[in-house]
Amino acid sequence: RGKDTEDRTNFDNDIALIRLASRVNLGTNLLPICLPEVNTGLVENEQGTVSGWGMTEGQSKSAMLKYAHIGVYALTECENTPSTSTNKRMLFTSNMFCAGATGKDSCQKDSGGPFVLPMLAEGREPYYLTGIVSWGPPCRQKQ
Repeated sequence: RGKDTEDRTNFDNDIALIRLASRVNLGTNLLPICLPEVNTGLVENEQGTVSGWGMTEGQSKSAMLKYAHIGVYALTECENTPSTSTNKRMLFTSNMFCAGATGKDSCQKDSGGPFVLPMLAEGREPYYLTGIVSWGPPCRQKQ
């Protein structure tokens, strides 16, 4: 990223994948996540979970993994939310979805964290990765 990303409005394709040269040792702090078989899309009000070690109410990074159960919003509901310090409109694309809940939020330093959904439709307990936290209005705002 460039030096001045605070007022950036385009976060399309804000992801990178890497191929590891060797295997990793899985354990209690490193587990794989399932990926959906096909892009089924998300349904408005569908409930998922976001997690991370980002900023907390006390403005410090969390020493413990935090999570929040949040719902998917219609993209049109979020498109008019100014999310930069100068109230510029953010660019929304078909690669993105919008999720949140009153009083619950991801925050700075949570970027790159997962948004997961349970595989309840198939009667299984594991979760699958549906999205990755990228950006949003400043945390703890009522927007």
